[in-house]
Amino acid sequence: MELKNIDLRPYKAVLFDLDATLAPYVQKEMSEVFFSAIEEFGEYKGMGASFGEAFNYAFKKMKQNDGVTLNRDVFVSAFYEKLPDLEMDPEALMDEFYGDYFKERVRHVVRYRGSEKAMLHHLRENGKTVICATNPVFPVSATVTRMSLSGFMPEDFDFVTHHFDHTYCKRRSEYFEEILQRFSLNADEAIMIGNDTLDDLGAPAAGIRTVLISDYLTNRGDIDVETVETITYENFLSSVYQLVDNK
Repeated sequence: MELKNIDLRPYKAVLFDLDATLAPYVQKEMSEVFFSAIEEFGEYKGMGASFGEAFNYAFKKMKQNDGVTLNRDVFVSAFYEKLPDLEMDPEALMDEFYGDYFKERVRHVVRYRGSEKAMLHHLRENGKTVICATNPVFPVSATVTRMSLSGFMPEDFDFVTHHFDHTYCKRRSEYFEEILQRFSLNADEAIMIGNDTLDDLGAPAAGIRTVLISDYLTNRGDIDVETVETITYENFLSSVYQLVDNK
């Protein structure tokens, strides 16, 4: 169901997905560039295909995390399973990859709207807790890179999720419950703004109202989008700025 407006006044917190929601891009384009960059980086580090194999294995293991330990620890442990003789810390290796190497390769994929930073600040100025609820499968370096290409940074949020802070991933409802618990929020006090019918629709299972930005909607779960609340980015932006008149 396509919405023209969202009344944000009832909510204490606004949770935002990052990829293809606040950082706009076409998912297929990003995936192609991302996996090509992984392959190239493996060659650059003299590890060949083994780097990509270890990364994919560890990434998959992390998404299966069941709350026993931090996502970061799952990733590192799984990476060493594939590359037991690796001398470099996998975390440092990923920081190197997600720095300038990754940034230069995805720069042309991420669109720049230029309105996100001011919008986030407006929400916070009007008393909302603003959370970047990006899938916590990435280190901080990866999130900083993806944000910077769209003109905003972690300090524009009250909190940014990453793999050091969480023991579940999207689309598990427990991931969203971890956020609610951190901020002592009831589910009806938060709203999730995303774009992905697979990852972001874990939020309703935690009781959080969820609206998907339709501009770069990713329907990986083959969901009937008419059963989901959607809104264009322009109309969502308009909803945010109505807070100044209706707070």
